[in-house]
Amino acid sequence: MTRRRIFLGTVAAVPRTDFKRHVERLSSHLDTDEVLQQHLAATFQLAPPPAARDATVHDYVMDLFVVRHQLGEASELSLGDLGLPLLWRPGVEVRSSIRALASGRTVLELTAGKTMAWGEFFRRALPISLRPGRREALLREDLKGLLDEAVLDILEQAAAELR
Repeated sequence: MTRRRIFLGTVAAVPRTDFKRHVERLSSHLDTDEVLQQHLAATFQLAPPPAARDATVHDYVMDLFVVRHQLGEASELSLGDLGLPLLWRPGVEVRSSIRALASGRTVLELTAGKTMAWGEFFRRALPISLRPGRREALLREDLKGLLDEAVLDILEQAAAELR
């Protein structure tokens, strides 16, 4: 049996356009799009694809896109005497497109998402004792961990499907 080879294609984090990004930027000055893209590029070690003329029918290219992510937030929107809680957990969603290198045809599309459990979020991100810089670093590492878990799920799905 011939071994299938998977090469790394495009890696990108889709820029956020949701309302939550504005709220998160008030408490954290992270550019999460850039942080996640750099993390993927640094930790996801697949070789770049060879030239198409050197490809075999067993060669594939995997593109990875972070299509949704959020740091998580626990704050309040104050409207005079009325305060509305703003509360959401860190989460990430990754989509992958796998295409045959020789033909360029997409053979598989996969999605994986990870969200921090509420209990863990309350334990790690909410303590008042966390200095703002420490909270930011903790959230960044948590988001990277969720991204790693989602990419691992994608890889496991791809391995099962391409057998």
